[in-house]
Amino acid sequence: MAEELKPVQATDNQLSTGDLRVVLQLIDVAMSRGAYRAEEALNIGIIVDKLVKFLGTFEQDEPVTEQDEDKSEVSETDQKE
Repeated sequence: MAEELKPVQATDNQLSTGDLRVVLQLIDVAMSRGAYRAEEALNIGIIVDKLVKFLGTFEQDEPVTEQDEDKSEVSETDQKE
């Protein structure tokens, strides 16, 4: 008999800088696909600017991980196509 799958409980309720970078990517995709109305763009832009500045404070302190390097290799490959 197949084993029943149970939902995984999140044990970490903290956001990482990686999580915030994903949020920025999601906003970018949503904006490019027209998910927001024009009058909402200013407020979204303000939030994006705040997130970028906030993440910029961690750029110098945060070491690059293997996962980050893998993502940059994929991004470079995607840009060449």
